Amino acid sequence: MSIRSLLRRLHKRTQKSGVRSEGVLDFYDGTFVQGWAKCEVPDAEVDVYVNGSLAVSGVADLYRQDLFRAGVGKCAFAIPLDLRRYCQRSEQAIIDVCFHRDNRMLQGSPLVVQPAQIEYELNELGNGRYRGWIRDVANPDQIHNIYIEIDGEVVAEIFCNNWVEFRNGESSHVGFEVDSYCYSRKGGKIQFFSADRELLIPISYENPNDLFLIKEMMQAQIELRRLLSDGNIRNRLMPSLMGHLRGRDKFSSIIASNNTEEASGICVVIPVYGGYLETIQCVESVINAKNKAKYRLVVVYDCGPDKRLATELERLSKEYNFEFYPNDVNKGFVFSANKGIDMYPECDVILLNADTLVSDWWIDALVKAANTDQFIGTVTPTSNNATLYGYPVPGVVNDFPKDIGMLSKVNEQCQLLELNVVDIPSAHGFCMYLKRTMLDEVGGFDEQLWGRGYGEENDLSMRAASLGWRNVVTFSSFVYHHGSVSFAGEAQLLQIENAAKLSKLYPEYGSLVQDFIDNNVLRHTRVLLGKRLLQELWEPMPSILIVTHNFGGGTKVATDGLVELLNSSGQRAVILNQNKDGLWRFIDTVSGVVIDFDFRQEYEDIKNFLACLNVVRIDYHHIAQFDLKVLALPADTGTPYVVQIHDYLYACPRLSMYDSAGKYCSEPDSSAGCNGCIKKNGFNDAIYLSSSVFNDDIECWRNSFRDFLVSARRIFVPDVDVSKRLLRYFPLENLNVLPHIDRSADVDVVSVHGISSRKVNIAIVGSLGVHKGFYRVCRLVGVNGGRTLNIKIIGETVNDDFLRSHGPVDIKGKFSSHQLPDLLQDIDVVLFPGECVETYSYTLSEVIALGKRVVALDIGAIGSRLRKLGSGLLLPLSIDDADIITQIVEYASKDFSNSGVFLGARASDYIARYLEGLGEFDCEY
Repeated sequence: MSIRSLLRRLHKRTQKSGVRSEGVLDFYDGTFVQGWAKCEVPDAEVDVYVNGSLAVSGVADLYRQDLFRAGVGKCAFAIPLDLRRYCQRSEQAIIDVCFHRDNRMLQGSPLVVQPAQIEYELNELGNGRYRGWIRDVANPDQIHNIYIEIDGEVVAEIFCNNWVEFRNGESSHVGFEVDSYCYSRKGGKIQFFSADRELLIPISYENPNDLFLIKEMMQAQIELRRLLSDGNIRNRLMPSLMGHLRGRDKFSSIIASNNTEEASGICVVIPVYGGYLETIQCVESVINAKNKAKYRLVVVYDCGPDKRLATELERLSKEYNFEFYPNDVNKGFVFSANKGIDMYPECDVILLNADTLVSDWWIDALVKAANTDQFIGTVTPTSNNATLYGYPVPGVVNDFPKDIGMLSKVNEQCQLLELNVVDIPSAHGFCMYLKRTMLDEVGGFDEQLWGRGYGEENDLSMRAASLGWRNVVTFSSFVYHHGSVSFAGEAQLLQIENAAKLSKLYPEYGSLVQDFIDNNVLRHTRVLLGKRLLQELWEPMPSILIVTHNFGGGTKVATDGLVELLNSSGQRAVILNQNKDGLWRFIDTVSGVVIDFDFRQEYEDIKNFLACLNVVRIDYHHIAQFDLKVLALPADTGTPYVVQIHDYLYACPRLSMYDSAGKYCSEPDSSAGCNGCIKKNGFNDAIYLSSSVFNDDIECWRNSFRDFLVSARRIFVPDVDVSKRLLRYFPLENLNVLPHIDRSADVDVVSVHGISSRKVNIAIVGSLGVHKGFYRVCRLVGVNGGRTLNIKIIGETVNDDFLRSHGPVDIKGKFSSHQLPDLLQDIDVVLFPGECVETYSYTLSEVIALGKRVVALDIGAIGSRLRKLGSGLLLPLSIDDADIITQIVEYASKDFSNSGVFLGARASDYIARYLEGLGEFDCEY
């Protein structure tokens, strides 16, 4: 019966009695009496009786989701009750719950607790680990606690609520798992008692002292890893110590028989929850992939939301003869993984996410990697999406290979390269090879601790490492990984919650990961693989090297458009930027291959790499992130180059000629004014180079780029205003006005009436930093006071709270360009309040294309472009804030219309002139 139906029935009953109270006694779980109660006064008080005697009282004031959704409110109760204080387990108990105010019983009373019929099972998993269950057959709702006693001392109380499947097909939350090493590192006599101190089994276990000796090595190993910076020494030392403790000869003989060609003990386990298409593709890729190693495939379906998935998997299992095991209810990834792992206890296991794709020989490569050392416990392949072990770039989801049809060829080249395995802090759960000898010693995943998933593989890896097992990654196998398909929206929450658990369990884990990142352990491996892939898989073609930053903004919009044009015209575009580690990162936009070089030590390798790529031209878009060494590439490689201007970096280390308050500097005639600005405000934060390199001298700065600019084949500027300003500082005869390719270039004819009877809605579009007019907008908000204008910021600001403190303002925050039409729908005027000297402004193009009135300060390319278009209202820089408001209101009161115009360069003309670099390019406005 639903909550709403029950409420209606109870309401009729209370109407007849004249008392407005209602409630239900749901169950007693062995610890709490649970239900809900509601009356005409808040927080109903209820009394709990056992066999007719008052036992305990409580208040019904707890939140319960089903009650809340039914409109009942917070009226649930969970009242602690220890029945052992009132009767023996062998006796029947009757529980009544009544309203305290009138002694009326709740529906569901009385609740009869039958004499206990306790069943239990306890299994020793080895290495001091135990798993079991305890239940009361007569009272199945009750959940029990057990006590752990070692050498006569109670060391822990365990809540038995793990999910258990019984042999008769029934299942319940009555299980537990214990690692005795967590409670005693000395070994000793361990016993398990029920809550009433009844010994669960007549046998007590003696924990083997040699096990605890092995586990004591964990602390030594952690200390060794911290002290020994030489990984080779560390990796040789620990296995030898652990091998001695285990009995090295015996252990070696087990491993020696498990070789790639004859392996028959491999079980591929795929836990499945959601993602219909990804799962089916994954299973089919496993079925179709060729491998020498024999294996069995086990798919565990965890009762996901799409029932088609279970039907299709069952059909495929019959067609292709793999094993399919559906759970009766959803039990989480960790349970499903353990279920598959335990299915064949003699087999090594490959645990594979259902959102992956594999190709030929992937299993063979993992087996080969696992057998390179007998103390390797886990092997993780590389992938487009494997965090620390990702390729080509770690820590991101790589669009690689761009053509998924290339996956098998990429994997083949990975295998042919035969790179050595590399030790890692932890296996990655998307795909990991688990050696059975390791599992037997360490155990499986901890279901109780990790629940639905995330963190269980890190815990397993740390437990394995503490016993001397190695976790390694191999770049000889590449597995494609979509990522977080099953967990979907809850992935981030699970990651945050379980990361906190992991940090508490293993405080040293974070430093192990950070050391791995800081040492960039896999960089040389990625370089070798990247060179091979480019050499073997992609046809050579003329390449253009695009030197730029990775900050985003208008520069990225321009380079993205250029890359698309170049690749479509048969030119390979290779992007070069300098990352935070000072490495030069080359990104081949055709293949997706990324290679990082240390230019300080590998400059000759860089020159050879550019020759292999057949770079025919270097295109400098932005060098803010770079060392000046990047300017030497054309001379050192004999390659012609052009320069694209996106700001005034070469003339002004502030980039756009503004001071710390965001005001235009007026471009002083003498160098003294610029030097004073540098000393006061410093270089722009985006610039990699320090001002001290140039002695804080503007002439030294400009002279560093003078020959570079003068010698360029062409310098492309997006507006004539830019060329005029550059000529003030450099004697340039190679300037070409070439507006950017603008996706917002086509403008429809728009006509709107003036505004007279309401406030004017204005917007500032884009990130509102100091140089974009933040302080002016703060003053405008204060002067306006919400009286004349409704002011909206569509984008992020440098300080939202500071801006709001000046007066009413609506801040929308970060947005995507496709959202802009909706965000501007009710806007009458778009204001450009910045005094920085812009070179183009894609935002201006987007706003004009949407038919909006524009008001801007008359400076830079924004002023120049609006003047040529004959559109918008340009205001002098000297205007005060009150006059700006007056001018906006007056401008908005007039009828407005534009004519269909073209704002930027047409793609066909742009690419032709860009590639040829010929003459002056006259664009149509």
